[in-house]
Amino acid sequence: LMLADLGARVIKVETPVGGDDTRVYGPPIVNG
Repeated sequence: LMLADLGARVIKVETPVGGDDTRVYGPPIVNG
């Protein structure tokens, strides 16, 4: 359950170029 689901105001802060660093991460390695 996210706080936004309960009506909380959400403000996302990202760099203008490229967005958040986690957007470039690949999928998690399972059994690796």
